[in-house]
Amino acid sequence: MRHIQRLARMKNRLVLSVLVVVLGLMCFSSLTGFGIAFSSHPRNTVTADSGWRLLVYGSVYQPLNLTFNELVTMPRSTVYAELDCDGAPVYTGNWTGVKLRFLLEKAGLPQQATTVLFHATDGYSTSLSLLTAMREDVIIAYEKDGGSLAETTRLVIPGSIGSEWISSITQIMIVSN
Repeated sequence: MRHIQRLARMKNRLVLSVLVVVLGLMCFSSLTGFGIAFSSHPRNTVTADSGWRLLVYGSVYQPLNLTFNELVTMPRSTVYAELDCDGAPVYTGNWTGVKLRFLLEKAGLPQQATTVLFHATDGYSTSLSLLTAMREDVIIAYEKDGGSLAETTRLVIPGSIGSEWISSITQIMIVSN
């Protein structure tokens, strides 16, 4: 009888272990749909002559067409934030970049502006209300914990769901009513 009970406990532990692994894989694989990519590739290799650009356009007075070097020479801001997947932290740390607010103000927003759309190199897109986009702690990050990002840029929104943390941003479009 003890042997059967021990086998039942072992079976339960095995099932639980498999379940944890499967849920973990589901969480990480679903992150790619949120614009989050996991890679063992070296850190960001964007250079001045790489051709990477960040366009800020749409309902603005002065569209921006920034190189990576232009972006990193703008005023830096660092925020601590956790990127969560289904309530579990995936990336936690100090993110450094440019305040989204700074870029939007530099482009010049009309009073009718309501929404900010983001587009990534992989075709993923997301949007924020202008109110959220103008928060002081929302940044376009290019570093985490002092090192460059593998994905060039990432929208960091402390306290927000992971699907809004779009990576590899190349376009920011402002929409007005």
